[in-house]
Amino acid sequence: MNILDNAVGKNTLDKVIKIIYNNNFPWYYGATAFEGSNNQYSFSHVAITEGKSISALGDILGTILYTLCDETNQDIDKILRIRIGKIMATPEPIKHEPHIDLLFPHKTALLYLHDSDGDTDFYDFNFDYNTKLSPYDYFLRNKSKAVLEESITPKFNRFVWFDGCKYHSSTSPTTIDRRIVINFNYVTK
Repeated sequence: MNILDNAVGKNTLDKVIKIIYNNNFPWYYGATAFEGSNNQYSFSHVAITEGKSISALGDILGTILYTLCDETNQDIDKILRIRIGKIMATPEPIKHEPHIDLLFPHKTALLYLHDSDGDTDFYDFNFDYNTKLSPYDYFLRNKSKAVLEESITPKFNRFVWFDGCKYHSSTSPTTIDRRIVINFNYVTK
């Protein structure tokens, strides 16, 4: 994985966090990974979808992504989606289903908003976009090939980016009340 710590400037990140941590911020309940799997549920807020801002945070998060891609030498072509995810604490850690975010070639990045347990696991296994199987069925059929490659612990202002075909999964926190991550999906030139 590619990691950049202290990724976003203090003033910018403080503004984003103030909005997201506000009690009036709108969160939506849904499956954490694949709909229909024996998966846990979590909360999310989509700021950009299909390249269009649909939230008050869309523009600022888009600017943050462009800036981070400049800093990490990624020539961004298009932002596809920006989603903020919130996983609530559980008594014991729950590892969610390994998944990919989109069904076509793309890049994925995560920006952690606070220190937390609830690692993100990355597998030495990629989705084949040419298969006729869903990403969930493809993973189940090839589960024996999916070896845990690396676990990354959420750390305040840590930016992690990787090829979107790489299977990854989140884990619920147990020592902090919630785990909040901004998930970016984009295409590079």
